[in-house]
Amino acid sequence: MDATQPSGISSDDAIRRYTRRLLLTLLFMSDHPISDPRALWPTLSEWEPMGMHEPVHRVRTRAGATAYVRPDDGSAPLLRQMALTSTVRAPEVLDARAGWLLLSALPGVPLHHVSVWRHHPTDMARIVTEALRSLECAGVTHGDMCLPNILGDPRTGQLTGIVDWRYAGRFTREIDVASAVWSCGFNGYTEDVAVAVLHGCGWPRADGLEVARLSRIWLELSGPSDVPNGATLTLPGLS
Repeated sequence: MDATQPSGISSDDAIRRYTRRLLLTLLFMSDHPISDPRALWPTLSEWEPMGMHEPVHRVRTRAGATAYVRPDDGSAPLLRQMALTSTVRAPEVLDARAGWLLLSALPGVPLHHVSVWRHHPTDMARIVTEALRSLECAGVTHGDMCLPNILGDPRTGQLTGIVDWRYAGRFTREIDVASAVWSCGFNGYTEDVAVAVLHGCGWPRADGLEVARLSRIWLELSGPSDVPNGATLTLPGLS
């Protein structure tokens, strides 16, 4: 791989990040289903591929409701428990068959849709804060609180849901906060939005230096595929 390595990122750091990302990918693939979900739910219609890195489908139920079919990532027990014992807005498990989950659709617009949210940065920061606080109150961690996984209503400025629970319970709350503040910058929001998120969720330190520290933590975990601003990494021995 012939690429320019960003300043401040050593080759050893790049290898560690790549290794962590590879391990997370293998962890997901170990439970990856091989069955055809269309054969499992013949009454579902309007199958539309939606996943960027995994086979997620948006579908229509026989009752006309929108739902999602995705690989069973082990999150179903937690989702069912939260539906009974917490106020966290998460998808409902409608069914589980042969390595696949059928999940209810949540209302709202993902916060990484800057064309929708760029005129409402205060609302956006408040929604991220509410999402982080709801997790803390429920005593659960999500593991990937990047903006595509947080949904809100642009009309009311309210949180409407948190999706993609495949890493739930595997990391600390710091990773939830780190992924959220990093994702603010990655998706084009100014630093003061990330600082507002830290203030809102009661983080011990809320300033630009802490945003930078948390962003480094997230990049160390998530790996080079999530390096912002189009930067690339040189990974010795890989091509």
